[in-house]
Order: sequence, then C-alpha cells, then structure tokens
Amino acid sequence: MPCDRRGWLGEIALLAGDYEAAAGYLRDACAALEANTNVLELSTYASRDRALCALGRFDEAESLAIQGRELGADDDPFTQALWRQVAAIVKASRGDYAEAETLAREAVDRTAQTDLPGLQANALCDLAEVLETAGRRDEAVAAWQEALDRYERKQIIQLARRVRERLAAIQDTAI
Repeated sequence: MPCDRRGWLGEIALLAGDYEAAAGYLRDACAALEANTNVLELSTYASRDRALCALGRFDEAESLAIQGRELGADDDPFTQALWRQVAAIVKASRGDYAEAETLAREAVDRTAQTDLPGLQANALCDLAEVLETAGRRDEAVAAWQEALDRYERKQIIQLARRVRERLAAIQDTAI
C-alpha cells in the first residue's frame, strides 16, 4: 500500500473519530516515508498526529511533533502549523498554558498563510482546546466559533457537527 494512501486512510479515520485507526495509519505512513527517506512528506506526516493527543498518548505525539519540527522546512506553513498544533495540545495537557497558547496562536498564524479553510479550522480548534483547558471559556468559545465558520464554508460536515456539539456542551456548563 503506497504511503500516501495510508496517510489518506489516517485522515479519513480522523474525520470518522476513529483515533486508534488514524494513529495506526499515520504511524505506518511515517514508517514507509522514513524507509524511503522521503523527508519532505515525513516532516508533514510526523507533525500531524493529533490522533495520539486525542488518545492521551502525549509523549508519542510530542516525539512526532519534534521530528516534524526538525525535518520541516521553515517556509512550509502546513508542516510548521501542524507540529505547533500537536505541541500546543501536549503543553496544555501538562499545564503549561502560556507556552501552549503561544504555539497554538503561531499555528493559527501559519495556517492563515494558506488558502485551506479546513487546516485553518483545525488550528482554531486546537487553540480553542488550549484556551478551554486553561479555563478561558469565552476566548475558547470565540475560537470554536471561528473554526465552525471555516468548517461550514468548506462543508466539512462531520467536523462542523463536532464543533457544534462542543459549543453546546460549553454553553450547557456555563448555565
């Protein structure tokens, strides 16, 4: 199976919310890229494993984010945003909210250099998660709403639904 196919299967599993499968596909894609010494794609695939964060496997996610950072080109906004997103979630999980927010905002800025609303929305979701974890509910809601707007514009229905559910949950807890 070509590695790009594994990467796409990983993306599909992420959309479906099957984080275990997503992590497996992306791990296989990274192994194939590493075996073929395809550093350019490896930097991107290593950086994108947000599934490991969703599974609470923060040490693994951090290791891949570091690999992506080390291999990624400075002028590649995609890879530069992805490793920052994963690193931000890892930092927030450890209570380092200031560093997590800095990384998450840098990721949002990097995605703004692209014309990819789905990528922008993902970065905004990670920023929202960091802000929410830090107890900054109002700012988190604003970031979730921006993400929802981008998902809806791109018609990424599954992720838009998840953000709507997250917003409803936040509003329910505020009452």
